[in-house]
Amino acid sequence: MLCARHLFPAAAVLTAALSCATGHADTFSGFQHCVIEGSGGAVRRYADCATLTRPENPKDTRSQPIELTVARAKAPAAQQVNDALVVINGGPGGSSIELLADLWQAFAALGTERDVLAMDQRGTGRSNRLACPQLMADGPEAIDEAFIDKAVDDCLTSLDADTRFYTTSVAVQDLEALRVALGYERLTIYGVSYGTRVAQHYLRRYPDRVRAVILDGVVPPDEPLVAPVVRHSDNALNTLIDRCAEQPECSGALGDVRAQLAAVRAYFDTQERVSVRFAHPITAAPADYEVTYEHFASLVRFLLYAPESAATVPLLIRRAAQEKDFAPVAAQALLTLQRLGDSLASGMHNSVMCTEDQPFANIDAATMEALDRTYLTAALAEGINAYCNHWPAGVMDDDLRTPVHSDVPTLVLSGEFDPITPPAWGEKILPGLSNSRHLVAPGQGHGVIGRGCVTKLAAQFVADGDLSALDAACLETLTPFPFFIDVLGPTP
Repeated sequence: MLCARHLFPAAAVLTAALSCATGHADTFSGFQHCVIEGSGGAVRRYADCATLTRPENPKDTRSQPIELTVARAKAPAAQQVNDALVVINGGPGGSSIELLADLWQAFAALGTERDVLAMDQRGTGRSNRLACPQLMADGPEAIDEAFIDKAVDDCLTSLDADTRFYTTSVAVQDLEALRVALGYERLTIYGVSYGTRVAQHYLRRYPDRVRAVILDGVVPPDEPLVAPVVRHSDNALNTLIDRCAEQPECSGALGDVRAQLAAVRAYFDTQERVSVRFAHPITAAPADYEVTYEHFASLVRFLLYAPESAATVPLLIRRAAQEKDFAPVAAQALLTLQRLGDSLASGMHNSVMCTEDQPFANIDAATMEALDRTYLTAALAEGINAYCNHWPAGVMDDDLRTPVHSDVPTLVLSGEFDPITPPAWGEKILPGLSNSRHLVAPGQGHGVIGRGCVTKLAAQFVADGDLSALDAACLETLTPFPFFIDVLGPTP
């Protein structure tokens, strides 16, 4: 979910005025060649780009118009069918166009017979992005009431937007408006992480317009992304530590990682922050940073998302505990904050979380105490509560948080060690999906569409919609990445 700038040609002259399914006038520009960028600008792809202009409040044509940016990878003309594959990113707050660029080869494999579309959800990417640097504090002030009150007020004042209309319930109307504008009979939808919530709600709202669905890292509609995020990450870390303990190469080289993790937390109990001088990870120039336990825990959390980075976590913990070496933490904390600021539209993130998640989290004192016993502590839940106490609640359909019931072919994907949307969440939604199949990728983390033969299986499913024909035996070739036992690399 690391965002980048996208290079587009001059805005095309509006060529069509269309009426979407909600009855409100929209305008769509013609596609023109463009370049889209992936994470941090490291990847560039040639595509076609356009804009869909809609009222900010779909029920009020007098509300200000907002432009939603669309990228398309067009299928070969001889192979086109009358539906398109739509890519929906997670976050909430990530750019779907960036995701398309990052996983271009995987989505190209899925789109051999159909166009592939990515529309930056309103409030993200190039669709009236709600970016608030004021909300990216990483110190104790991040949960200070006076700081948050001012930061939220400054953010809302700086945005040219009514943040109430940047939620899932409005986003699915935008997606249907795009389908109508482009004239596709139906859509095949891929959603990852929070994007699976959007995909499921579109399926609920427009069941006759969905040909097939792929849900990668499922968020069940009734699960608020607050306390479970902390619990799932703690479970993933404990599983990782147990795997290290069971492997002589890892445990012999690194020792008792769980005890070392406790030692790191105890160390920070004696001092709030540690001054670190290190080589800047980009410029290599000497840099200074104040490292807190929250930095350390957040870094571990993000490293757990992918098997390659998760393999470094035991070594990171040992170095922090035994050598008091927090330089890697400082370097990665600096990079992570920068990348999150570049990629995650924090205002849109808040509009979703403070409307659809935090009000339903039901976190009492006992829950807070339990969360505080995890490696992430209760800080994440405290921060979300603090910001949502000041952020305006948005538009939410009454049935957004109810399970979806559908017979549309649905492929559910999970990573075995996913630290935020574990396989159990994929299993949870299956009873409502009568034509579904759940595939778990061994040893993998969050978002598996590009892992091993998952791409091939997903492409086969998109091509024929037949879940029973998928031979998932190839998934057994996937394994966890070997642990790093020192800075030179992983175990043999």
